[in-house]
Amino acid sequence: MHTVMSEEPGATPRPRPLILLIGGMAGSGKSSIATELAHRLGIVRIQPTDMLREVMRMMIAEPLLPPLHTSSFLAWQSLPGPHGETPTLEHRLVDGYRAQSEPVMAGCRAVLDRALKERVSMIVEGVHVLPGFHRRLPAEADATVVPVVLAVPDREQLRARFRGRGETAPDRRARRYLEHLEAIWQIQRYLLAEAARHGVPVVENDDWEAAVARILALVEAAQAR
Repeated sequence: MHTVMSEEPGATPRPRPLILLIGGMAGSGKSSIATELAHRLGIVRIQPTDMLREVMRMMIAEPLLPPLHTSSFLAWQSLPGPHGETPTLEHRLVDGYRAQSEPVMAGCRAVLDRALKERVSMIVEGVHVLPGFHRRLPAEADATVVPVVLAVPDREQLRARFRGRGETAPDRRARRYLEHLEAIWQIQRYLLAEAARHGVPVVENDDWEAAVARILALVEAAQAR
């Protein structure tokens, strides 16, 4: 990791903070990979976007922001009815997902602004990390920012992961994920398209160790620039 000098003469150089943004849908392995990366990179702050959403749900009543109070793949059901040309279900899924993600990303921006001010490294992981969000961070921020989208390349592999969760420990969420697998898959397709549009690397997590190694390589390359 390269360093930058403080503006104060004679001050000890401080490490340039690393901001690692890990997006991806349920089942892509965001939490476990973020934890491993934090360990290997020596980062003590991990911010899951789901935690931010829970805080916001306590502060914002459901009638004021309905998409915030449901799952990302069901948020479309809380949107008002379409006007004019009826959109496809895929478009409605994406509209609901974004309607939930945008306010969460506003909260995330506040958290990152504080981290940048304090010059501390942080990993932000979650379904709400929109590809292109890194461009919203202040241009003058002296930090290494690495955005990544995790993906499961095969639909049946994703289904098997959710089934595995339900078998190892009874989990109502796992059952819900299986029930709404097609919606999750469609939103992942949208995330991959957005990642391509914004030039965000996509890391396929069909091999956990390889995925971790790939992200570490992206971090090393970004720090070397």
